[in-house]
Amino acid sequence: MLRINSGWAKSLALKTSARTKPTKSVARQALFDILRPLLADHLFIDLFAGSGAVGLEALANGVRGCVFVEQDRQAVQALRTNISSLRMNAAKQNLALGQVSCYRLSVAAFVRRYRFDAKVLVWADPPYSDCEHWGELISAQLQVGAGSYMCIERSVKSELSVHESWYPLKSRRYGRTVIDFFCKD
Repeated sequence: MLRINSGWAKSLALKTSARTKPTKSVARQALFDILRPLLADHLFIDLFAGSGAVGLEALANGVRGCVFVEQDRQAVQALRTNISSLRMNAAKQNLALGQVSCYRLSVAAFVRRYRFDAKVLVWADPPYSDCEHWGELISAQLQVGAGSYMCIERSVKSELSVHESWYPLKSRRYGRTVIDFFCKD
């Protein structure tokens, strides 16, 4: 069963969709160990959100707000159920959840349509088979403020390229999964 690993909603069970591949627990834990100092100052954008596990974990760890982007109808239903569960959990603990938005549309349409002048943390978990294409598209078209960060999950077998405006920081491997970290100049 998929659960939130850390923060005030630790152990909260999440609903999943059969059509999505959730980010493994060990990778999410490591991701938030790295990102935790940045969370309070950034808006989190969860691209290819699926069940929303990564964005929900960001909310449970104190991010200002989260924007979820997912195209699949079943995944969006699971995601909205998970957002409601997190809201109820926050209310029981007298906690403020932060602003949450959920868009049912393609990532390509989202990055062309929306602009974020503030600092954001972008999480992208595109289909592994097409990761290079998505890395380039997202990094070239998503308009975000300087001091923003982007993390892209991919298979160790896939290549990744991003637009030159994103500076590579590091890559971390978790089994057959790699997470690449970038910063916007």
